[in-house]
Amino acid sequence: MSMPVVQNSLVAYEPMPRRGIEGDISRMIKERLIGVSRWATEARTAVAAHAAHDNPILIEGEPGTGKEFVARLIHECSARRHGPFVTLSCDSVSEESVEAALFGSVRELPSGGTRTQKGLVERARGGTLYISGISTLSPLLKTEIARLIQHQEFRRPGDSVLETADVRVILGSTPTSPSSPGMSWALASTALTLHDILVIPPLRRRQADIEPLSRHFVKEACQRLGKELRDISPDTLAHLSRYDWPGNVGELKKVIEDMVQQSRPPCLDPSLLPAHLLDPLKVNGNSLPASGINLSQELERLEKSLLCTALRQCQGRQMKAAELLGLKRTTLHTKLKRYGINWRSFK
Repeated sequence: MSMPVVQNSLVAYEPMPRRGIEGDISRMIKERLIGVSRWATEARTAVAAHAAHDNPILIEGEPGTGKEFVARLIHECSARRHGPFVTLSCDSVSEESVEAALFGSVRELPSGGTRTQKGLVERARGGTLYISGISTLSPLLKTEIARLIQHQEFRRPGDSVLETADVRVILGSTPTSPSSPGMSWALASTALTLHDILVIPPLRRRQADIEPLSRHFVKEACQRLGKELRDISPDTLAHLSRYDWPGNVGELKKVIEDMVQQSRPPCLDPSLLPAHLLDPLKVNGNSLPASGINLSQELERLEKSLLCTALRQCQGRQMKAAELLGLKRTTLHTKLKRYGINWRSFK
């Protein structure tokens, strides 16, 4: 059964208990998906529907939107929940390494025998295999993955024997164009057509969900750190809501965790916010505010914003981001360390 394309999907959930989930799946999904906007309602329905079948799914979204979280939640609500959930990121990894990691390998030994190395497809038997960064793969390897999805068959590199698989495949990718969801799979290069596509919109398009997500992350951080539950001041919420979050939910979670760690009861106030989240300088024509500005702080905010924008555009690839900014990679690394920017959250 083909599911409709969902333009809005989920970005956060609480871990599913390890015990059985024979209860109400819909109720559990509602408890774990954080959001009050229209997308949240649509996404909950879509996740429940995708958990009820075994078809492959393509999940698209910008770095930090929570593609792996979505895949894991679908797995934990599905009939395969008692099997393993195995992940593979194809970003910045050679084609040969991806192929060997997925399908294993067969090597000849000096003694004349062979040595078989199992891949992730076999390790995920009975469960779900989540493959991210598929847009970087060659048409040839995509064809091999298409064979796995369609026929539950695969061939180890160096072997001519077709092996049988038992795995659900969920694919994750950053869209190449906002207007063409699903195209990053390069369907034209394979005989496979994926009808089940979940598109996760960036956090800047879901501003209504920033407050509930923030409160969820505050509660989560307080519990983990053994702190008294903090509130969030209205001024802090206003700043959080105005920021465009280039690192999406992953960046929001990191900011909230850092604020909680530095905070004291009863609430998180704006003084705990990182500099780049405070209001950008608003200049009226050629004039400055009568109260004056702190030029150093304004320049730091601008620099940090440009660094985040470059990393998002380059999907976390530091070398490409450095080239885009006209910097040496070592200089970029120094600046990221200075501002506490985690490049991995943009992958």
